[in-house]
Amino acid sequence: MKGDVIALISTITSIAGFFLGLATTRWGRNLIADISRSLAYPFLGVRLIRMGIYDFFDSRLTLVRRKKTTHIIEYLRPATSEIGIIALSLNYSIIHQNLHEELRKLLKTKPKLQIYIFLLDPDSSIVESVATASARSPQELREYIYQSLSRLKRMAATFSEDEKQRFHVCLYDTYVANSILVVDPYHKRGRILVENYLYKVPIQARYSFECRRPNSPMFEKVRIAYERFKEDYFNETCFPKDLPE
Repeated sequence: MKGDVIALISTITSIAGFFLGLATTRWGRNLIADISRSLAYPFLGVRLIRMGIYDFFDSRLTLVRRKKTTHIIEYLRPATSEIGIIALSLNYSIIHQNLHEELRKLLKTKPKLQIYIFLLDPDSSIVESVATASARSPQELREYIYQSLSRLKRMAATFSEDEKQRFHVCLYDTYVANSILVVDPYHKRGRILVENYLYKVPIQARYSFECRRPNSPMFEKVRIAYERFKEDYFNETCFPKDLPE
């Protein structure tokens, strides 16, 4: 018995000596820090979920792989009461994925659904700086926005009066650091996807995160920001007067 105790003490002393030895070198200190962080990862995940961050995507490619689709509409389709979109132009989704037509179908099949789309005003004085930050020319960005607005306007002209009251396209003239997709922000199954605009980072490399669990800190923070944006920029459906048909 005494021998076992001595052996145990010897083992503990050896382990302690090993880590103390590691702590005297930079490599050892880095290794200890990495081990500590790895042990904390599960607890970090729990904290993020409690905060309302349901998932994190280091790039749009990762988002596509996890969600198993490249189409925005698949994220928005479950909405029953409200869809909110804050973006620069939505050009790719509208021109190449017919997002506007998919939204039309949702309006027709879900009579209580409200849709809010906010795009950068192509005539705003900040277009040039936004274009530079997003690694494109001002003319290209303006053309992308005009193309999207033209299709949205043509589609809106075919709506019934009820559908027109539930479909809102508005322009903003401030710099936003994120695009946001909002699905039923006041419903217990609501969710919000936030994609960050890093300076001159290509679209495919942008990181994003998804918030769920209404009343959680992060969900409420993003929802309140969205509501304030609506308060500042919501108007009746508005298109530039000189918008080409």
